[in-house]
Amino acid sequence: MRKLLILIFISVHIFGCKKDEVKNDAPLTQQEISFTAELIDPGSGLKDWECKVDIQGNLLEPDYAHVIISGVDYYPQVFRIDGILYTQNIKLDILNGSPTYYTVDLFVLYDDGGTPGGTLPEADDQIVMGTPTGVSAYRDYVQWPVAFEIYVTAFEKLQIPIEVLCFQDDVYTEFGFDWFVITEIVIREQCFFGDICVKHPDDYIGSFYENQSTGLQLDMPAIVELHVFKNGTPVPYSPFTNATADANWGVGAPLCIQYPDNLNIAGEVFTVELWIYVKWGDTFIYKLFHTWTFIDDAMIPDGTDGIVEFVLGDCNLMDTDLQLAPYQDLPTMANMTIGHPGSPGYWDLFVNSVIPAGTYDLPVGVDLTAWCGDKYHYINPGTYDAYVYPSLYDGDWPAGMPFSLETIAKVNWIFNHLGNYGIDIMALSSADGIIIQAAIWKLINGIGCTGTAALMAADAETYGVGYVPLPGGWAAVLFVKNDTPMAYQLIFTVVDP
Repeated sequence: MRKLLILIFISVHIFGCKKDEVKNDAPLTQQEISFTAELIDPGSGLKDWECKVDIQGNLLEPDYAHVIISGVDYYPQVFRIDGILYTQNIKLDILNGSPTYYTVDLFVLYDDGGTPGGTLPEADDQIVMGTPTGVSAYRDYVQWPVAFEIYVTAFEKLQIPIEVLCFQDDVYTEFGFDWFVITEIVIREQCFFGDICVKHPDDYIGSFYENQSTGLQLDMPAIVELHVFKNGTPVPYSPFTNATADANWGVGAPLCIQYPDNLNIAGEVFTVELWIYVKWGDTFIYKLFHTWTFIDDAMIPDGTDGIVEFVLGDCNLMDTDLQLAPYQDLPTMANMTIGHPGSPGYWDLFVNSVIPAGTYDLPVGVDLTAWCGDKYHYINPGTYDAYVYPSLYDGDWPAGMPFSLETIAKVNWIFNHLGNYGIDIMALSSADGIIIQAAIWKLINGIGCTGTAALMAADAETYGVGYVPLPGGWAAVLFVKNDTPMAYQLIFTVVDP
Protein backbone atom coordinates (compact mmCIF):
# COMPACT_ATOMS: atom_id res chain seq x y z
CA MET A 1 0.00 0.00 0.00
CA ARG A 2 1.46 3.34 -1.06
CA LYS A 3 0.49 6.71 0.38
CA LEU A 4 0.96 10.11 -1.23
CA LEU A 5 0.59 13.05 1.13
CA ILE A 6 -0.80 16.31 -0.23
CA LEU A 7 -0.93 19.38 2.01
CA ILE A 8 -3.67 21.92 1.39
CA PHE A 9 -3.83 25.15 3.38
CA ILE A 10 -7.16 26.70 4.24
CA SER A 11 -7.59 30.34 5.27
CA VAL A 12 -9.14 30.75 8.68
CA HIS A 13 -8.58 34.40 9.60
CA ILE A 14 -6.76 37.49 8.37
CA PHE A 15 -6.03 40.92 9.73
CA GLY A 16 -6.00 43.80 7.24
CA CYS A 17 -4.08 47.07 7.37
CA LYS A 18 -7.12 49.32 7.35
CA LYS A 19 -6.59 53.05 7.20
CA ASP A 20 -8.95 55.24 9.16
CA GLU A 21 -11.42 56.89 6.86
CA VAL A 22 -12.80 60.37 7.20
CA LYS A 23 -16.24 60.21 8.75
CA ASN A 24 -18.89 62.87 8.29
CA ASP A 25 -22.61 63.10 7.94
CA ALA A 26 -22.56 63.47 4.16
CA PRO A 27 -24.99 61.27 2.20
CA LEU A 28 -23.67 57.91 0.95
CA THR A 29 -23.75 56.51 -2.55
CA GLN A 30 -22.28 53.23 -3.76
CA GLN A 31 -20.09 52.38 -6.71
CA GLU A 32 -19.17 49.00 -8.19
CA ILE A 33 -15.59 47.85 -8.63
CA SER A 34 -14.19 44.62 -10.06
CA PHE A 35 -10.78 43.04 -10.52
CA THR A 36 -9.00 41.50 -13.47
CA ALA A 37 -6.32 39.00 -12.50
CA GLU A 38 -3.17 38.65 -14.56
CA LEU A 39 -1.06 35.54 -13.93
CA ILE A 40 2.65 36.40 -13.75
CA ASP A 41 5.27 33.85 -14.75
CA PRO A 42 8.39 34.55 -12.68
CA GLY A 43 10.45 32.56 -15.18
CA SER A 44 13.88 31.54 -13.97
CA GLY A 45 13.63 33.75 -10.93
CA LEU A 46 12.01 30.97 -8.91
CA LYS A 47 13.06 27.33 -8.92
CA ASP A 48 10.58 24.56 -9.78
CA TRP A 49 7.73 27.03 -10.16
CA GLU A 50 4.55 25.10 -10.82
CA CYS A 51 0.85 25.77 -10.84
CA LYS A 52 -1.48 23.41 -9.00
CA VAL A 53 -3.12 20.54 -10.85
CA ASP A 54 -5.91 18.16 -9.88
CA ILE A 55 -5.55 14.41 -9.46
CA GLN A 56 -6.05 14.00 -13.22
CA GLY A 57 -3.18 16.36 -14.04
CA ASN A 58 -5.33 19.31 -15.20
CA LEU A 59 -4.53 22.85 -14.09
CA LEU A 60 -6.87 24.02 -11.35
CA GLU A 61 -9.13 26.83 -12.53
CA PRO A 62 -10.11 29.48 -9.94
CA ASP A 63 -13.79 29.49 -8.96
CA TYR A 64 -13.94 32.47 -6.60
CA ALA A 65 -11.77 35.13 -5.00
CA HIS A 66 -11.23 36.07 -1.37
CA VAL A 67 -10.73 39.83 -1.35
CA ILE A 68 -10.28 41.91 1.79
CA ILE A 69 -10.89 45.62 1.23
CA SER A 70 -10.21 47.89 4.21
CA GLY A 71 -10.76 44.97 6.57
CA VAL A 72 -14.02 43.70 5.02
CA ASP A 73 -14.16 40.20 3.47
CA TYR A 74 -15.69 39.68 0.02
CA TYR A 75 -16.05 36.43 -1.90
CA PRO A 76 -16.89 37.28 -5.54
CA GLN A 77 -17.16 34.51 -8.11
CA VAL A 78 -14.49 34.41 -10.83
CA PHE A 79 -15.06 33.89 -14.55
CA ARG A 80 -12.81 33.86 -17.59
CA ILE A 81 -13.46 35.70 -20.87
CA ASP A 82 -10.93 35.61 -23.72
CA GLY A 83 -8.35 34.19 -21.33
CA ILE A 84 -8.75 36.97 -18.75
CA LEU A 85 -9.98 36.30 -15.22
CA TYR A 86 -12.66 38.67 -13.92
CA THR A 87 -14.30 38.91 -10.52
CA GLN A 88 -17.92 39.78 -9.92
CA ASN A 89 -18.60 43.39 -9.01
CA ILE A 90 -18.20 44.60 -5.42
CA LYS A 91 -20.12 47.65 -4.17
CA LEU A 92 -18.22 50.18 -2.05
CA ASP A 93 -19.54 53.27 -0.28
CA ILE A 94 -18.74 56.75 -1.67
CA LEU A 95 -18.80 59.64 0.76
CA ASN A 96 -20.51 62.86 -0.37
CA GLY A 97 -19.84 62.04 -4.03
CA SER A 98 -16.13 62.57 -3.54
CA PRO A 99 -13.34 60.09 -4.33
CA THR A 100 -12.98 57.70 -1.38
CA TYR A 101 -9.90 55.65 -0.74
CA TYR A 102 -9.72 52.01 0.35
CA THR A 103 -6.95 49.50 0.78
CA VAL A 104 -6.85 46.10 -0.87
CA ASP A 105 -5.43 43.96 1.94
CA LEU A 106 -5.76 40.50 0.38
CA PHE A 107 -6.37 39.01 -3.04
CA VAL A 108 -6.33 35.21 -3.46
CA LEU A 109 -8.11 32.93 -5.93
CA TYR A 110 -9.63 29.62 -4.78
CA ASP A 111 -10.65 26.36 -6.39
CA ASP A 112 -13.86 25.19 -4.67
CA GLY A 113 -13.10 21.46 -4.85
CA GLY A 114 -16.27 20.84 -6.81
CA THR A 115 -18.50 21.87 -3.88
CA PRO A 116 -19.54 25.50 -4.42
CA GLY A 117 -21.50 27.50 -1.88
CA GLY A 118 -21.63 27.36 1.88
CA THR A 119 -19.34 29.20 4.29
CA LEU A 120 -16.22 30.28 2.47
CA PRO A 121 -13.64 28.98 2.37
CA GLU A 122 -14.72 25.37 2.91
CA ALA A 123 -12.51 22.47 3.99
CA ASP A 124 -12.00 21.15 0.45
CA ASP A 125 -11.20 24.57 -1.08
CA GLN A 126 -7.63 25.48 -1.87
CA ILE A 127 -5.76 28.55 -3.04
CA VAL A 128 -4.46 28.31 -6.60
CA MET A 129 -3.27 31.89 -7.16
CA GLY A 130 -2.52 34.87 -4.96
CA THR A 131 -0.91 38.29 -4.72
CA PRO A 132 2.12 38.43 -2.36
CA THR A 133 2.19 40.91 0.49
CA GLY A 134 4.46 43.92 0.51
CA VAL A 135 6.62 42.41 3.26
CA SER A 136 7.02 38.96 1.64
CA ALA A 137 9.91 37.40 -0.26
CA TYR A 138 7.86 37.36 -3.47
CA ARG A 139 6.81 41.03 -3.42
CA ASP A 140 9.25 41.94 -6.23
CA TYR A 141 7.49 39.64 -8.73
CA VAL A 142 4.37 41.81 -8.89
CA GLN A 143 3.99 45.52 -9.52
CA TRP A 144 1.49 46.10 -6.72
CA PRO A 145 1.80 43.72 -3.75
CA VAL A 146 -0.92 43.94 -1.12
CA ALA A 147 -1.88 46.08 0.67
CA PHE A 148 -2.29 48.88 -1.87
CA GLU A 149 -4.64 51.83 -2.09
CA ILE A 150 -7.49 52.34 -4.52
CA TYR A 151 -9.68 55.43 -5.01
CA VAL A 152 -13.33 54.96 -5.82
CA THR A 153 -15.36 57.72 -7.43
CA ALA A 154 -19.13 57.97 -7.65
CA PHE A 155 -20.70 57.09 -11.01
CA GLU A 156 -17.38 55.87 -12.35
CA LYS A 157 -16.98 52.11 -12.48
CA LEU A 158 -13.50 50.97 -11.52
CA GLN A 159 -11.87 47.86 -12.97
CA ILE A 160 -8.65 47.12 -11.13
CA PRO A 161 -5.90 45.03 -12.70
CA ILE A 162 -4.07 42.91 -10.17
CA GLU A 163 -1.15 40.55 -10.65
CA VAL A 164 -1.13 37.07 -9.15
CA LEU A 165 1.35 34.21 -8.88
CA CYS A 166 0.57 30.50 -8.90
CA PHE A 167 0.40 29.37 -5.30
CA GLN A 168 2.04 26.28 -3.84
CA ASP A 169 1.23 25.32 -0.27
CA ASP A 170 4.81 24.79 0.85
CA VAL A 171 5.79 28.40 0.02
CA TYR A 172 2.96 30.23 1.79
CA THR A 173 5.42 32.17 3.98
CA GLU A 174 7.10 33.55 0.84
CA PHE A 175 3.70 35.05 -0.09
CA GLY A 176 3.51 36.63 3.36
CA PHE A 177 0.57 34.41 4.35
CA ASP A 178 0.80 33.37 7.98
CA TRP A 179 -2.87 32.71 8.68
CA PHE A 180 -3.31 29.10 7.63
CA VAL A 181 -4.20 25.83 9.22
CA ILE A 182 -3.08 22.69 7.45
CA THR A 183 -5.56 20.34 5.85
CA GLU A 184 -3.92 17.04 5.05
CA ILE A 185 -5.30 15.00 2.19
CA VAL A 186 -3.82 11.54 1.88
CA ILE A 187 -4.14 9.91 -1.50
CA ARG A 188 -4.64 6.34 -0.42
CA GLU A 189 -4.00 3.42 -2.70
CA GLN A 190 -5.20 -0.17 -2.62
CA CYS A 191 -4.46 -2.91 -5.11
CA PHE A 192 -6.65 -5.83 -6.17
CA PHE A 193 -6.05 -9.09 -7.99
CA GLY A 194 -8.52 -11.89 -8.58
CA ASP A 195 -9.34 -15.08 -10.43
CA ILE A 196 -12.45 -16.22 -12.24
CA CYS A 197 -13.23 -19.94 -12.36
CA VAL A 198 -15.22 -21.02 -15.41
CA LYS A 199 -16.52 -24.47 -16.24
CA HIS A 200 -16.36 -24.08 -20.02
CA PRO A 201 -13.52 -21.80 -21.23
CA ASP A 202 -14.93 -21.85 -24.77
CA ASP A 203 -17.94 -19.92 -23.45
CA TYR A 204 -15.60 -16.92 -23.33
CA ILE A 205 -14.52 -16.96 -26.96
CA GLY A 206 -14.96 -13.41 -28.25
CA SER A 207 -14.58 -11.82 -24.81
CA PHE A 208 -11.77 -9.70 -23.38
CA TYR A 209 -10.42 -12.86 -21.74
CA GLU A 210 -9.38 -14.09 -25.16
CA ASN A 211 -6.87 -11.21 -25.23
CA GLN A 212 -5.00 -12.56 -22.20
CA SER A 213 -1.51 -13.87 -22.92
CA THR A 214 -2.28 -17.02 -20.91
CA GLY A 215 -5.28 -17.86 -23.09
CA LEU A 216 -8.71 -19.15 -22.14
CA GLN A 217 -8.51 -21.49 -19.14
CA LEU A 218 -10.63 -22.93 -16.34
CA ASP A 219 -8.94 -20.41 -14.00
CA MET A 220 -8.15 -16.96 -15.42
CA PRO A 221 -7.16 -13.56 -14.01
CA ALA A 222 -10.41 -11.68 -13.50
CA ILE A 223 -11.12 -8.67 -15.69
CA VAL A 224 -12.86 -6.10 -13.51
CA GLU A 225 -14.10 -2.59 -12.97
CA LEU A 226 -13.66 -1.05 -9.53
CA HIS A 227 -16.17 1.73 -8.89
CA VAL A 228 -14.92 3.95 -6.06
CA PHE A 229 -17.06 6.52 -4.26
CA LYS A 230 -16.39 9.10 -1.55
CA ASN A 231 -19.56 10.08 0.29
CA GLY A 232 -21.55 8.76 -2.66
CA THR A 233 -19.61 10.71 -5.33
CA PRO A 234 -17.25 8.93 -7.74
CA VAL A 235 -13.59 9.74 -7.10
CA PRO A 236 -11.35 10.83 -10.03
CA TYR A 237 -10.60 8.03 -12.53
CA SER A 238 -13.44 5.85 -11.25
CA PRO A 239 -14.20 3.25 -12.50
CA PHE A 240 -10.70 1.76 -12.51
CA THR A 241 -10.28 -1.16 -14.91
CA ASN A 242 -7.71 -3.65 -16.15
CA ALA A 243 -9.59 -4.24 -19.41
CA THR A 244 -6.91 -2.59 -21.52
CA ALA A 245 -3.84 -3.64 -23.44
CA ASP A 246 -1.72 -1.41 -21.16
CA ALA A 247 -2.98 -3.41 -18.17
CA ASN A 248 -2.31 -6.65 -20.08
CA TRP A 249 -5.99 -7.56 -19.67
CA GLY A 250 -5.46 -8.35 -16.00
CA VAL A 251 -2.47 -10.68 -16.41
CA GLY A 252 0.68 -10.22 -14.34
CA ALA A 253 -0.14 -7.23 -12.15
CA PRO A 254 -2.81 -6.04 -9.70
CA LEU A 255 -5.27 -3.26 -10.42
CA CYS A 256 -4.72 -0.32 -8.07
CA ILE A 257 -7.18 2.39 -7.08
CA GLN A 258 -6.49 5.81 -5.57
CA TYR A 259 -8.83 7.97 -3.54
CA PRO A 260 -8.43 11.16 -1.45
CA ASP A 261 -8.89 10.98 2.33
CA ASN A 262 -9.15 14.38 4.03
CA LEU A 263 -7.61 13.91 7.47
CA ASN A 264 -9.36 17.02 8.81
CA ILE A 265 -12.82 15.58 8.09
CA ALA A 266 -14.03 12.71 10.26
CA GLY A 267 -16.63 10.27 9.00
CA GLU A 268 -15.88 10.26 5.28
CA VAL A 269 -17.55 7.17 3.79
CA PHE A 270 -15.74 5.25 1.05
CA THR A 271 -17.38 2.60 -1.10
CA VAL A 272 -15.65 0.23 -3.52
CA GLU A 273 -17.79 -1.88 -5.85
CA LEU A 274 -16.32 -4.97 -7.52
CA TRP A 275 -17.77 -5.51 -11.00
CA ILE A 276 -16.48 -8.63 -12.76
CA TYR A 277 -16.59 -9.23 -16.50
CA VAL A 278 -18.68 -12.37 -17.13
CA LYS A 279 -20.78 -14.08 -19.77
CA TRP A 280 -24.47 -13.23 -19.74
CA GLY A 281 -26.45 -15.17 -22.27
CA ASP A 282 -24.87 -14.47 -25.64
CA THR A 283 -22.93 -11.38 -24.59
CA PHE A 284 -20.39 -10.25 -21.98
CA ILE A 285 -21.02 -7.64 -19.32
CA TYR A 286 -19.72 -6.38 -15.97
CA LYS A 287 -21.81 -7.57 -13.03
CA LEU A 288 -21.65 -6.34 -9.44
CA PHE A 289 -20.45 -9.10 -7.12
CA HIS A 290 -19.31 -7.37 -3.95
CA THR A 291 -19.30 -4.00 -2.20
CA TRP A 292 -16.90 -2.82 0.48
CA THR A 293 -17.80 0.16 2.67
CA PHE A 294 -15.44 1.73 5.19
CA ILE A 295 -14.88 4.98 7.07
CA ASP A 296 -11.90 7.36 6.85
CA ASP A 297 -8.59 5.47 6.95
CA ALA A 298 -10.01 1.99 7.71
CA MET A 299 -9.36 0.65 4.19
CA ILE A 300 -10.07 -2.90 2.96
CA PRO A 301 -8.34 -5.90 4.57
CA ASP A 302 -5.56 -6.98 2.22
CA GLY A 303 -3.94 -9.95 3.93
CA THR A 304 -0.20 -10.12 4.41
CA ASP A 305 0.87 -9.12 0.91
CA GLY A 306 -0.87 -5.73 0.69
CA ILE A 307 -3.14 -6.87 -2.15
CA VAL A 308 -6.88 -7.51 -1.85
CA GLU A 309 -7.23 -10.94 -3.44
CA PHE A 310 -10.52 -12.49 -4.54
CA VAL A 311 -11.74 -15.58 -6.37
CA LEU A 312 -15.02 -15.87 -8.27
CA GLY A 313 -15.79 -19.59 -8.05
CA ASP A 314 -14.49 -22.39 -5.89
CA CYS A 315 -11.41 -23.60 -7.76
CA ASN A 316 -8.87 -22.48 -5.13
CA LEU A 317 -7.56 -24.51 -2.21
CA MET A 318 -5.83 -21.75 -0.26
CA ASP A 319 -7.79 -19.04 1.53
CA THR A 320 -8.20 -15.70 -0.18
CA ASP A 321 -9.23 -12.27 1.12
CA LEU A 322 -12.63 -12.50 -0.58
CA GLN A 323 -14.18 -15.80 -1.65
CA LEU A 324 -17.10 -15.41 -4.06
CA ALA A 325 -19.48 -18.22 -4.93
CA PRO A 326 -19.50 -19.55 -8.50
CA TYR A 327 -21.26 -17.36 -11.03
CA GLN A 328 -24.62 -18.58 -12.34
CA ASP A 329 -25.33 -17.32 -15.85
CA LEU A 330 -29.09 -16.87 -15.72
CA PRO A 331 -31.70 -14.82 -17.59
CA THR A 332 -33.87 -12.21 -15.92
CA MET A 333 -37.14 -14.01 -16.62
CA ALA A 334 -38.42 -17.31 -17.98
CA ASN A 335 -41.70 -18.50 -19.41
CA MET A 336 -42.22 -21.87 -17.75
CA THR A 337 -44.76 -24.66 -17.73
CA ILE A 338 -45.11 -26.68 -14.52
CA GLY A 339 -47.00 -29.92 -13.88
CA HIS A 340 -47.86 -31.71 -10.64
CA PRO A 341 -47.40 -34.38 -9.53
CA GLY A 342 -43.99 -34.55 -11.08
CA SER A 343 -41.83 -37.58 -11.63
CA PRO A 344 -39.37 -37.94 -10.03
CA GLY A 345 -39.53 -34.43 -8.50
CA TYR A 346 -42.38 -32.51 -6.97
CA TRP A 347 -42.88 -30.63 -10.25
CA ASP A 348 -42.21 -31.34 -13.88
CA LEU A 349 -40.69 -28.12 -15.27
CA PHE A 350 -40.31 -27.02 -18.87
CA VAL A 351 -38.73 -23.66 -19.74
CA ASN A 352 -40.34 -22.41 -22.93
CA SER A 353 -38.31 -19.21 -23.42
CA VAL A 354 -36.14 -16.73 -21.53
CA ILE A 355 -35.69 -12.95 -21.38
CA PRO A 356 -33.31 -11.71 -22.65
CA ALA A 357 -33.00 -14.41 -25.28
CA GLY A 358 -29.70 -16.26 -25.21
CA THR A 359 -27.83 -19.34 -24.05
CA TYR A 360 -27.59 -19.57 -20.27
CA ASP A 361 -26.89 -22.18 -17.62
CA LEU A 362 -30.65 -22.70 -17.49
CA PRO A 363 -31.69 -25.14 -20.27
CA VAL A 364 -34.54 -24.07 -22.56
CA GLY A 365 -36.82 -26.61 -24.25
CA VAL A 366 -35.73 -29.45 -21.95
CA ASP A 367 -37.75 -31.45 -19.39
CA LEU A 368 -36.42 -30.58 -15.91
CA THR A 369 -37.06 -31.97 -12.46
CA ALA A 370 -38.18 -29.28 -10.01
CA TRP A 371 -38.88 -29.01 -6.30
CA CYS A 372 -41.21 -27.13 -4.01
CA GLY A 373 -39.47 -24.30 -2.18
CA ASP A 374 -42.21 -23.54 0.34
CA LYS A 375 -44.75 -25.99 1.71
CA TYR A 376 -47.21 -23.34 2.83
CA HIS A 377 -47.80 -21.37 -0.40
CA TYR A 378 -49.48 -22.78 -3.44
CA ILE A 379 -49.52 -22.41 -7.19
CA ASN A 380 -51.58 -24.34 -9.70
CA PRO A 381 -50.00 -26.27 -12.57
CA GLY A 382 -49.89 -24.20 -15.75
CA THR A 383 -47.76 -21.80 -17.78
CA TYR A 384 -46.34 -18.69 -16.13
CA ASP A 385 -43.80 -15.91 -16.55
CA ALA A 386 -41.43 -16.05 -13.61
CA TYR A 387 -38.39 -14.12 -12.39
CA VAL A 388 -35.21 -16.16 -12.21
CA TYR A 389 -32.67 -15.89 -9.37
CA PRO A 390 -29.42 -17.64 -8.47
CA SER A 391 -29.21 -19.58 -5.22
CA LEU A 392 -25.57 -18.64 -4.61
CA TYR A 393 -26.14 -14.87 -4.27
CA ASP A 394 -29.03 -13.13 -2.53
CA GLY A 395 -28.27 -9.52 -3.49
CA ASP A 396 -31.15 -9.37 -5.99
CA TRP A 397 -33.63 -11.60 -4.19
CA PRO A 398 -37.02 -9.95 -3.65
CA ALA A 399 -38.20 -9.30 -0.12
CA GLY A 400 -40.17 -12.09 1.51
CA MET A 401 -38.16 -15.15 0.54
CA PRO A 402 -39.10 -17.94 3.03
CA PHE A 403 -35.45 -18.93 3.43
CA SER A 404 -32.04 -17.33 3.76
CA LEU A 405 -28.91 -17.78 1.69
CA GLU A 406 -27.59 -19.90 4.57
CA THR A 407 -30.58 -22.25 4.35
CA ILE A 408 -30.46 -22.67 0.58
CA ALA A 409 -26.73 -23.45 0.91
CA LYS A 410 -27.77 -26.53 2.93
CA VAL A 411 -30.24 -27.51 0.22
CA ASN A 412 -27.43 -27.21 -2.33
CA TRP A 413 -25.29 -29.44 -0.09
CA ILE A 414 -27.93 -32.18 -0.28
CA PHE A 415 -28.03 -32.16 -4.09
CA ASN A 416 -24.25 -32.40 -4.25
CA HIS A 417 -24.08 -35.30 -1.74
CA LEU A 418 -26.95 -37.56 -2.78
CA GLY A 419 -24.40 -40.30 -3.34
CA ASN A 420 -23.94 -40.47 0.42
CA TYR A 421 -27.46 -41.93 0.56
CA GLY A 422 -27.23 -44.24 -2.43
CA ILE A 423 -29.06 -41.81 -4.76
CA ASP A 424 -27.86 -41.01 -8.29
CA ILE A 425 -28.86 -37.46 -9.26
CA MET A 426 -28.75 -38.45 -12.93
CA ALA A 427 -31.14 -41.40 -12.40
CA LEU A 428 -33.64 -40.32 -9.76
CA SER A 429 -36.63 -42.50 -8.99
CA SER A 430 -40.00 -41.31 -7.70
CA ALA A 431 -39.08 -42.67 -4.28
CA ASP A 432 -35.85 -40.66 -4.35
CA GLY A 433 -37.85 -37.56 -5.19
CA ILE A 434 -40.14 -37.99 -2.20
CA ILE A 435 -37.16 -38.34 0.14
CA ILE A 436 -35.41 -35.25 -1.26
CA GLN A 437 -38.59 -33.14 -1.07
CA ALA A 438 -39.18 -34.16 2.56
CA ALA A 439 -35.60 -33.16 3.49
CA ILE A 440 -36.07 -29.78 1.74
CA TRP A 441 -39.29 -29.05 3.65
CA LYS A 442 -37.51 -29.97 6.88
CA LEU A 443 -34.75 -27.44 6.20
CA ILE A 444 -36.98 -24.64 4.90
CA ASN A 445 -40.28 -25.07 6.76
CA GLY A 446 -39.28 -27.18 9.77
CA ILE A 447 -41.67 -30.00 8.85
CA GLY A 448 -40.76 -33.25 10.56
CA CYS A 449 -39.59 -36.23 8.54
CA THR A 450 -38.13 -39.65 9.18
CA GLY A 451 -35.66 -42.16 7.79
CA THR A 452 -33.29 -41.10 5.01
CA ALA A 453 -34.93 -37.69 4.64
CA ALA A 454 -34.31 -36.91 8.32
CA LEU A 455 -30.70 -38.09 8.02
CA MET A 456 -30.18 -35.88 4.92
CA ALA A 457 -31.55 -32.81 6.72
CA ALA A 458 -29.48 -33.46 9.84
CA ASP A 459 -26.29 -33.89 7.81
CA ALA A 460 -27.05 -30.72 5.87
CA GLU A 461 -27.42 -28.81 9.13
CA THR A 462 -24.01 -30.13 10.21
CA TYR A 463 -21.98 -30.07 7.01
CA GLY A 464 -23.85 -27.68 4.75
CA VAL A 465 -23.21 -24.44 6.63
CA GLY A 466 -21.81 -21.97 4.11
CA TYR A 467 -21.60 -24.67 1.46
CA VAL A 468 -20.51 -23.63 -2.04
CA PRO A 469 -20.52 -26.15 -4.91
CA LEU A 470 -17.23 -27.06 -6.53
CA PRO A 471 -16.82 -26.67 -10.31
CA GLY A 472 -19.06 -29.21 -11.99
CA GLY A 473 -21.39 -29.33 -8.98
CA TRP A 474 -25.08 -28.50 -8.75
CA ALA A 475 -26.84 -25.34 -7.60
CA ALA A 476 -30.50 -24.44 -7.30
CA VAL A 477 -32.19 -21.93 -9.58
CA LEU A 478 -35.11 -20.06 -8.03
CA PHE A 479 -38.30 -19.19 -9.93
CA VAL A 480 -40.61 -16.55 -8.41
CA LYS A 481 -43.89 -15.76 -10.14
CA ASN A 482 -44.71 -12.04 -10.21
CA ASP A 483 -41.63 -11.37 -8.05
CA THR A 484 -43.72 -11.78 -4.87
CA PRO A 485 -42.57 -14.95 -3.09
CA MET A 486 -45.04 -14.69 -0.20
CA ALA A 487 -47.96 -14.70 -2.64
CA TYR A 488 -46.77 -17.38 -5.03
CA GLN A 489 -44.96 -20.66 -4.82
CA LEU A 490 -41.20 -20.88 -5.04
CA ILE A 491 -40.00 -23.48 -7.49
CA PHE A 492 -36.43 -24.48 -8.04
CA THR A 493 -34.44 -26.81 -10.20
CA VAL A 494 -30.73 -27.58 -10.08
CA VAL A 495 -28.15 -26.80 -12.77
CA ASP A 496 -24.39 -27.00 -13.13
CA PRO A 497 -23.05 -23.59 -11.99
